[in-house]
Amino acid sequence: MECICVSNVKNEITLGKASMKKTKESKMIIIFMVMILTCSCKDEIEDARHVELRNMAISEHGMVAGLSEGWPVRAGIEVLKEGGNAIDAVFTTVLAQIVMSAGSAYTFAGTMSLLYYDATTNRVYSMGVPWRYPQEENDPLNLPPPGSLDGRTALVSGFMRGVEEAHQRFGVKSFSRIFAPAIDLAENGFKLGSLAYEIEANWNILSRLPETKKVFTNFNGSRYKEGDLFKQPELAKTLRNVAAKGADYMFTGAWAQKFINTLRSLGGKVTYNDLVSYQVNWNEPTNTTFGKFDIYSAGLPAPGGINLIEAFNLLENSQLGDAKKHYSQSADLLYQFIKISRVGSFFTIFPYRSKETVEKVSADMFPHINFSKASRQNKETALLIWEKIKSKEWNLLEQKLLNPILHRHTGHTNIALAVDEDRNVAVVVHTINTSGWGRTGIFIDGVSISDIGIAHRYRMYKIGVGGYADDDLNPVIILKNGSPFLVCGATGTGLHSETLQHIYNIIKFDWEPQQSQNTIRFYEPILKTHLPHGIPDSGFTSSVISGVKNQGQPLEPTIANQYWGGIKINAQDQLQGSVCPYLISHVEGY
Repeated sequence: MECICVSNVKNEITLGKASMKKTKESKMIIIFMVMILTCSCKDEIEDARHVELRNMAISEHGMVAGLSEGWPVRAGIEVLKEGGNAIDAVFTTVLAQIVMSAGSAYTFAGTMSLLYYDATTNRVYSMGVPWRYPQEENDPLNLPPPGSLDGRTALVSGFMRGVEEAHQRFGVKSFSRIFAPAIDLAENGFKLGSLAYEIEANWNILSRLPETKKVFTNFNGSRYKEGDLFKQPELAKTLRNVAAKGADYMFTGAWAQKFINTLRSLGGKVTYNDLVSYQVNWNEPTNTTFGKFDIYSAGLPAPGGINLIEAFNLLENSQLGDAKKHYSQSADLLYQFIKISRVGSFFTIFPYRSKETVEKVSADMFPHINFSKASRQNKETALLIWEKIKSKEWNLLEQKLLNPILHRHTGHTNIALAVDEDRNVAVVVHTINTSGWGRTGIFIDGVSISDIGIAHRYRMYKIGVGGYADDDLNPVIILKNGSPFLVCGATGTGLHSETLQHIYNIIKFDWEPQQSQNTIRFYEPILKTHLPHGIPDSGFTSSVISGVKNQGQPLEPTIANQYWGGIKINAQDQLQGSVCPYLISHVEGY
């Protein structure tokens, strides 16, 4: 097998569709816009599960990208080479990502959001797979605190149901095929890298239940360490059963029954009916226009898509809509962008700490503005909000809603992106929604169980038991003149602000994704108070910083911890990708 290993200064790669349509015998032409290093690397990838690979992969059949792990991206591109489409590739990647995290940062019992552009129908489809609240949980405000070994902290996940429904609707390869790399990774193992340190740091949690301790204990009875071949045989069995029997195995079958019995033995409230009646949310994506671009994100009721659409409607009304220079070079533009990026926080953060609805607080202060989710998507509402943002009254609203913000739960998330040769486009954002493995450390046949319930106590109180959460994930697909132009997603604390800035940079200035990654940005801290915004130690000029502060916006030096990935299809129909998992993007082409 031949491949081209690439490392470059700017970390950018493009591939023209014209070359993709040449015969398979002809070698593809990869156009690099920066210095490259090409090498023969057959030996390096002899067993690719055991080496550090790239977080983007490109071939004559398309492009796949994801955060952190390289082997799942390789698995996704292999599916494209076999004739699969973007939906096959994106879920092959996602399933393998979860195995390589050992359920720490994302899980097969987690939550996710999908956007898919179908080139045949020329439509964007949205699928939400939110948490569901147990129907028997009648006292959500008194859920046990983090770290309690209590089954009440677990919610109902529809993850596998979502994978199955999306594949049935759009996939072309067999269901078992998209599971094959994940099963291989679980059964045959991979060498542990930094995950070993996470296991060590969380050993007090991972060792208190026998089934969980077994997952992380080597054949000789010792804890897995860096460099060990890490195998997950119980998980492999679970995945084989799902691949063969479908998602029902985890909703009505043996896994489902064990899940219910385990949680209820620990005081949990999940019932068989909670699982069997779970419904994936297929909905119309939220969307707006910005110049000649159509922007799509997650559909209702999830706030992530609304926040994004609303922000671009606000940007259009601000000076940023007609700006000729970048906001990093102007105190006024930077100040406006920070204010706009914070609007969505009212609706995302507030429910975590109060029984009072943000809509009520906002309506009391601004009774002439409709703050419902449906209204917030409208350009007319955005114009009214923008006029208020410029007033001192809006500053009072920010203080009332966001200052102070107590420490929120932390979550871990991943993304997977895929573009195939027919220009079908897919993006999945998926998460365990808690810190690594949660604080309970419950595993069911190799699958980690999140303790996200405690973070949802006020939402559960507001929405009602048996209802579905309104997760703030925001995958994005952007069309230009009706054709795919950009697919992207973000994770971490910059889920909203990072996405806004990258999209704005790319569609406003026609930048390449890596150019946006390399450009200075502001950050969104989640500790202390929410009002100060973070900036890097260097990059913004002193005059810009002082100009922002003089308008009343506090700024604090912050270490960036924002992860974003995107694939752009440029005017020449070439693919340009960039992923930022540790401030670096690497690509593998073959």
